Amino acid sequence: MIVTELSRLGRSTGQVINLIDELINRGVRIVIIKENLNLDTNQDDIQSVTMITLLSLFAQLERMMISRRTKEALAAKKAQGIALGKPKGTIQTSMYDKDRERILELLKLGLSVRKISQKHLDYGQPSSLNYYINSRNLREETNNQNEKL
Repeated sequence: MIVTELSRLGRSTGQVINLIDELINRGVRIVIIKENLNLDTNQDDIQSVTMITLLSLFAQLERMMISRRTKEALAAKKAQGIALGKPKGTIQTSMYDKDRERILELLKLGLSVRKISQKHLDYGQPSSLNYYINSRNLREETNNQNEKL
């Protein structure tokens, strides 16, 4: 197994050590590029085990420090009265935007969201399409267009 860095193997020192132990017991050779470590199943290298433990501990500590700094910065912004997050009512782009006209046409024909999603647009589960339709008031838009006709 080739990994760019040790921190990619797990979120905590314990996870990393357990995973490496399991992989070595299964006969998997592990190469960690950034730390320049090569763990072979035939080796019982105390130096490599020590390095893995220390490096994964440092990675875990770094994640904790980043999290703490982020929380402190957000708390400071909040204390200054700065609103956090996106403004209410903001509608972000969606994967359905490219099919908006087709969705409107199919809604006008009276098709269910499930049929539109699974049979006509091949998106699979209809729940996110239903959210898209509701958040953009597409049903009302089709009703208004029908009333104009």
